[in-house]
Amino acid sequence: MTVDERMAAARRRRKDPPLCHCGVHATLVVPPRGGSPSGRPKYSPFFRCSIKTMDGWPVCHFNEYVQDPRSVWPSDEEVRAYEAGQAPWSCMKYPEKRCKCGILAERGVVPSELGYGWYCGNGNAFWEGRACDWEWFSGRDELVARFRRLGQRDKERETRELMDKIRNKYDVPLPDDVLLAHDTLIKYWRLNRILYPRPLSRYERAEKRRKLEEERHLER
Repeated sequence: MTVDERMAAARRRRKDPPLCHCGVHATLVVPPRGGSPSGRPKYSPFFRCSIKTMDGWPVCHFNEYVQDPRSVWPSDEEVRAYEAGQAPWSCMKYPEKRCKCGILAERGVVPSELGYGWYCGNGNAFWEGRACDWEWFSGRDELVARFRRLGQRDKERETRELMDKIRNKYDVPLPDDVLLAHDTLIKYWRLNRILYPRPLSRYERAEKRRKLEEERHLER
């Protein structure tokens, strides 16, 4: 392909971009010019998938130079059959799984060993050198929701056990959960503070220490 043919193909494809593997028009990536405005581009313009994931990476790995022929070029009959609902889109293809790093994910037992699915592909067979902790397997969302429910249940149980321990140790009533807030709690404490243990003063601590020493001396 000569320079004139490449320029003509580039102009033609700019007006009518190719379709990526997802079936949508690709986006043209124009390179920056190095040094000065009159400098040469750092690389050739190319088309890539215009749909992006949540992390900003293209959904499919479609890549074509601006002057190259299309990888997906459906005929007029295929387009009419698709628009009439008689046939699926000719270039329909599921995008490959990618981790948060934007690279193709590996398939197998996930590092957490909770299932069989996909995990970060930037590592060796022993999961060493992984760039992120992303993983996905069937039923993962339900499992995470279950762990969260169990964690909240354990937290409530620990709080309940702590309140029961305080009741049994000091033999004092604890306010209900609705009272544990701001002015209501302060008012409750003022009305019932005689029931709560008060920290000893310096004189009281010295007196208590003196009594303990006397008891030990009498025991001898």
